[in-house]
Amino acid sequence: MKKVLFIAGLLFWVGLIKGQIITDRPDQTEASSTVAPGTLQIESGFTFQTEDIFLSMGNGLVANKQETQALPNTLIRLGVINRLELRVVTQPELQRTLSDGEVVERNFGIADLQLGFKVNILEDREGRPEVGFLSHLILPTGTNGIGIPANTYGVVNRLLVTHALNERMNLAYNLGYDYISSSERYAFVSLSWATALTEKVGVYIEPYVSLDEWEWEVNADAGFTYLVNDDFQLDYSFGTGLTQGMNYHSLGASIRIPK
Repeated sequence: MKKVLFIAGLLFWVGLIKGQIITDRPDQTEASSTVAPGTLQIESGFTFQTEDIFLSMGNGLVANKQETQALPNTLIRLGVINRLELRVVTQPELQRTLSDGEVVERNFGIADLQLGFKVNILEDREGRPEVGFLSHLILPTGTNGIGIPANTYGVVNRLLVTHALNERMNLAYNLGYDYISSSERYAFVSLSWATALTEKVGVYIEPYVSLDEWEWEVNADAGFTYLVNDDFQLDYSFGTGLTQGMNYHSLGASIRIPK
């Protein structure tokens, strides 16, 4: 699940023309910019993911598949002051575990609520990259079997960097360390290359890696955005696991409500 929960986090830095909406979806790399003071931005998407998992049954481990549907994942961003925003992440979801094609377990509920902030530390200026930082607190509010254990808390931290390569292209990367629960702590790295094909259409490609107790998980995703107008954007993305069985598809929309 950690691969898509932050698909809330997801950046596609396609706001290459001043005044257009800049979002944190659909990829895994969060934007280094913040929304303007007094601006409310809602970024939401439906995601379908399948992942190979191993369950302990009898005398050994049995390979199964887990399907997760975000219905939808929603990130709410509110600009407080210049270069500072508050953030809320929420996600209803359906989880199904399958063995030999048969459903052996089914959970439906709400994932843990995330509250956080993002700050823009350095603006892009004279060839200098733009730098930001975000942090989320994960509250144990999720449905049993979906959220983290009761009476525990998690944190998500990201250093966000964006290099504007030219007027239509940029390179962004995130470095982070996340504590989801006592059994799920990992470092995170992502690298996103994005370009605008037209004033309306942008594309990106991205590898992202997590290191959990010296076990690497390497994934890649790609997608595109369509700018309906300066305040409304549609997106589609898909990803796959390079070191483990995982794939997902996501379809979303983002809206900006100025002050």
